[in-house]
Amino acid sequence: MVMDNVVISKMIYDDIPAVYEVEKTAFPIPWPIETLEKEMQNMLATYLVAKIDNEVIGYIGMWFVMDECHITNLAVHSDHRRKRNCFSSD
Repeated sequence: MVMDNVVISKMIYDDIPAVYEVEKTAFPIPWPIETLEKEMQNMLATYLVAKIDNEVIGYIGMWFVMDECHITNLAVHSDHRRKRNCFSSD
């Protein structure tokens, strides 16, 4: 299934409740919502969200340290997994 309406953007505070919902579908022990809030204040951290029709369907968190990028977390909502080629224009 090709979905060309996926939008990737920098996560903002208003995205946190939706990111937490994704987190709960992805992990048996999700990060607490307070951890996501603290990460937004972390100068090393960058978080991106994937949205369809302005609904958060996934996210990735990264820490940039020196010349390296460390992925801290990555999750896709269970309703949006295994869709294949979601960024393809075919």
